[in-house]
Amino acid sequence: MRKQWACFLGFMMLCSMGMAAGRLDTVSFSKFKVYADAVQYAKKEHKYIIIDFYTDWCVPCKKMDKEVLQHPQTAYLLAGQFILLQLNAEKGEGLPLARKHKIQAYPTFVVLNPDEQEVGRVTGAQPISLFAENIKKTINVDRTDEQIIKRYAAMERSPELVNDYAFILMKKGEEASGFEVIADYYANLTLKQRLDPVNWFVFNRYTIDRQHPRIADLFAHQAEYRQSLGDQAVDNYFTKMIRRDLMYFVLANTTLDTEKDQLLYQDVLHYFEEAGIQEHPEIMPLAAIAKANMEKLPRMSYLQVLQQQLPKLNTIQVLMLLERLKPDHSADSVAVNALQEALLLKYIPEQSDYAQRRLNRTLTSIRNVNQKNGVQFEHLPFKTALGMAKLKDKYLFVDVYATWCGPCKQMDMDVFAKDEVGEFMHQHVVPLKMDGESGEGKAFLKEHNITAYPTFLVFNKEGKEVGRLVGVYAVNTFIEKLKSFMQ
Repeated sequence: MRKQWACFLGFMMLCSMGMAAGRLDTVSFSKFKVYADAVQYAKKEHKYIIIDFYTDWCVPCKKMDKEVLQHPQTAYLLAGQFILLQLNAEKGEGLPLARKHKIQAYPTFVVLNPDEQEVGRVTGAQPISLFAENIKKTINVDRTDEQIIKRYAAMERSPELVNDYAFILMKKGEEASGFEVIADYYANLTLKQRLDPVNWFVFNRYTIDRQHPRIADLFAHQAEYRQSLGDQAVDNYFTKMIRRDLMYFVLANTTLDTEKDQLLYQDVLHYFEEAGIQEHPEIMPLAAIAKANMEKLPRMSYLQVLQQQLPKLNTIQVLMLLERLKPDHSADSVAVNALQEALLLKYIPEQSDYAQRRLNRTLTSIRNVNQKNGVQFEHLPFKTALGMAKLKDKYLFVDVYATWCGPCKQMDMDVFAKDEVGEFMHQHVVPLKMDGESGEGKAFLKEHNITAYPTFLVFNKEGKEVGRLVGVYAVNTFIEKLKSFMQ
């Protein structure tokens, strides 16, 4: 049951990010960082306050901020009655307010009326439509959980109420009962009612398996549904439903050998054809990668397909694929690893700081295949690396680079890959790589007045800078410079 619920929520996250077609007019959604300012504005404009309690380390918080709170659709849905106040729950005035409201998970969105009284809250990352719906429910006395249950028991069966009631059951862990409510509701609808956009939630939210019997009904009347809802809404539904199965073939590129996989793949292709989504821009790149996997293309050919399709994918999909790159030891290892490195260097800057750290580890492992005796750089926080240097009684060497920097790559290939450089640095320093344009690298640049790439800094074990180099050096010159810093 828990797995079904997780699957249900995951499907809803996919579904709701792409709502029905239509242009969203620009709507002012006032945002604040100071509590007193938000309260003053709320009282003046007679609006409710949504307090977004977040933390710096919370990944779902960043996802919500980027994909929901900054999205124009959120403004379109909430601007009429709400304003947004964003507070770090671990800093400043956010800390005492988080304690006052007993915040225990992040992100948590607390809704206050203009008199600063809490009227409800929403917890966790949610897609746009679900988030807006749950926020609006906090100020609607007829849509509290208690009222919804009473209204359903009194035989009210409006689309909104059935939707709310089924979702309450889902939240309580009664998934089977929730889906049964939807099945009973749908069974009692006429075809005309099923085609009404107000009942599209039966498919868009609660029909999450493409082999569900309701899908046959959808296919049988696809033209009518498209006429009623629009092509984009129907295409988006088909696309999001198939993406889960398709991603299996996109990611599991070393295990697609069974007859069951072949049958499932053929079933997916048949679904493409029947749904009419073969040319959908979100599906085409995934289908191309899946096809490459199913055909067991040589590694280099597969990577070339990946190179063509990655620009068409979203950031999360790119991360999932790049994380599966691994060092190649075949006869084509030089070319294969060079292409893998190029892909990583191109797409790492687009990722979050956390994802960049994960992909940098992949990048290091691939680079080390062709640099077995060269410099083996650490990818650690500066203070951690400095502590390591002190413990080993060595200097700390910091290579401050940028992923787009040609001279940085030249130093990697022509200097740090050399045996003599690796041997010298292994004896005398802890080598640290630091991207100057992500993570702590940004602050490090300002603190140490770094204005060019690559810049190489040498610190003694007390953390004092004892030398720096900027630009490209020949191997012998580079080693002699380092020796002079250490005298």
